[in-house]
Amino acid sequence: SVEAAETLRGATLWIPAAELLPLPQDSYYLHDLVGLCVRHVDGRALGVVSDVLTGVGNDLLVVRDTQTGAETLLPAVKAFIKRVDLPAGELLVEPIPGLFDDRFDEAR
Repeated sequence: SVEAAETLRGATLWIPAAELLPLPQDSYYLHDLVGLCVRHVDGRALGVVSDVLTGVGNDLLVVRDTQTGAETLLPAVKAFIKRVDLPAGELLVEPIPGLFDDRFDEAR
């Protein structure tokens, strides 16, 4: 009933991993992205996905620099994400210049 369903509002639903439905190609469960190492297409390590924020237009990956703790919000769009390799635990990205606050300009 509607009344019974109303008692579940705001509750968290947990599904065993074995019961998750397969996703289409290039689609991922959000929990599979958390913990992936984020690497620039030029080989630089940018950090680790620490969270995923769901949005109306697109999701945002919270990328935490493992050395400084700085966080960068990376839009989860194909224009930036070039490859997701779950078995290797890696996310290969090509962000717009300056997105990772130019912290690598000094190293060049």
